[in-house]
Amino acid sequence: YMPCLNRLGANLVMQDEANPGPWAGVGGQGAWQPLEWMGSTWRASADPTVSFDYNVTPHLVGNLADLAFDGQTAITQRGLLGPRRCTYIGNRRARPEDQPPLRRYARPKRQFLAIAPWVRPDGPREKLIATADRLNGFSGARIENDYLETAVIADLPFPRDRRRLNCRGVARAG
Repeated sequence: YMPCLNRLGANLVMQDEANPGPWAGVGGQGAWQPLEWMGSTWRASADPTVSFDYNVTPHLVGNLADLAFDGQTAITQRGLLGPRRCTYIGNRRARPEDQPPLRRYARPKRQFLAIAPWVRPDGPREKLIATADRLNGFSGARIENDYLETAVIADLPFPRDRRRLNCRGVARAG
């Protein structure tokens, strides 16, 4: 649907999400979920085949009965030249098991204007998965349903300001 929105002249893509399932784990394409999400959130602001200025992806987080919803809210901006680079958890580098088409989404990117931190700092995927398992409803863990409830905000001016600060909301990734 992104090419269609682009042809219609959209300059802002808003993807409000209630992503079912743990954030740190396998997504709908059978790959690391935060890496899969780069294919829309980041790509909408970096892919040369579209010309959106911004992508805003707010995530609902928490357990609703036995359904877990998790993710990292993010705002990306095309052409952002800020000095920092950041990414979703578990995406600092591609891993051998990552599907080849998704590997380009690994590594910190400068197009993130703002991104919500996750429940724990970034680290090895195995540790992130263990945290996601403990967050899940009925886990009985001390951190069950202790999702980070936060928001990210940003002014989205037109024309966009390419020299503004980026990666607000997270620690510097590199």
